[in-house]
Formats: sequence, C-alpha cells, structure tokens
Amino acid sequence: MFDLEKAVLQWRERQEGETSLAPCELDELEDHLRARFDLELDLDATLAPATAFAIARRELGEAATLSKEFAKAGKSRWKRLMVAGWTLFGGSFFLPVVDMGWLGTFHGWEFVWDFWVFMVPNALMLLTFMALQKPRSPLSRWLARLMAGVSTVGLGFGLYALVRGVVLGPGLYVWAAAFMCAAVALRKRDRDGESARVKAVSTSA
Repeated sequence: MFDLEKAVLQWRERQEGETSLAPCELDELEDHLRARFDLELDLDATLAPATAFAIARRELGEAATLSKEFAKAGKSRWKRLMVAGWTLFGGSFFLPVVDMGWLGTFHGWEFVWDFWVFMVPNALMLLTFMALQKPRSPLSRWLARLMAGVSTVGLGFGLYALVRGVVLGPGLYVWAAAFMCAAVALRKRDRDGESARVKAVSTSA
C-alpha cells in the first residue's frame, strides 16, 4: 500500500542529498508537492495514489532545475536590496542630519567631513564591491555583520537623541537604513548562492 508520508520523506532526503536548498525552501517545495498530489487525486478519482505522487513529483521538477529556479528568484531580490542600499547611502549625504542652532544645519556630507570617525563605517559600504566579487567568503559574511551593527548603532543613537529631546534630521536614519539594506543583500546573496549550488553526487560503486 502506498504510504504518502514515507514517499515524501524519501523525496525530501533526495533533495537534501542532491542540492543545497535551505530547509525553508524544502518546506515550501514539500507544500507544493502535497498540494499537487491532492489535486491529481481530485481530478481523477480512479488514479492510484502512487501514480498521483509520481505525477506530482515530475511536475515539481528535478533537483538541479529546482535549485536554478530558486537562484533566479533570489537573484533579483538581493540586487534590488543592494541598489536600494546604495541609493539611500548616496541620498543621506544631501539630507539634513542635525540642526546646530546658530551654526546652521549640518547635512550628511558636512557631518562626515567634520567628524572623520564616520569615514570608517562609510568605508564598509565601499567594500561591498569587493564582497560581491567573492560570494560566501569570510569578507562577505563579516562585512554583512559589521554593516548590520553600524545600522543598529546609528538607529539606536537616533532613538537616544529623541529621548533626550534632540530631533535629528532624516539623514541619519536614511544612512543607517542604507547599511541594513546592504547587509541583508549580502546575506541573501550568499544564502541564495549556497542554495543554488547542486552537490556533486558520486555514481561510482
């Protein structure tokens, strides 16, 4: 007698062995597989469960194809995030950061120019070009973590200023958001690239 749970488990073990799809991606595929199996049985009540499962599995696709499709879906997302990060980063230099009273309003580029400490985190954004050349590298992983940290500190400083009654301009928040977008883009690119990598399966005895 056909055992659906056993068949699904065997299918999943095969995907885990032949691809590097993430667990969440396999969960999504498994849901599609089960839904397709139910649909085949609903369309033809005389169809044997084993045959319905074979059809559903065939319609879902082979391991290599699935990996490529997930890679295509993820590619545009991380690119959009990276473009958004750089757009926000550039825009932050032209937005007001803080009102210094009689000294006037400091914009992003003026703030960075007068406080050189901000040149260090800004250099991290420039390093994204190097990180994109070497996905899944230590540089990419550490850069994503550092940029997420910079974003968190920036937003935290903004919230602290609000609590103290100091209203900062949008430049700081846009600047911090730029780093978070770039960090997420790097992490997503690395994860999608890893998921798309099909493992070499030995066929030798």
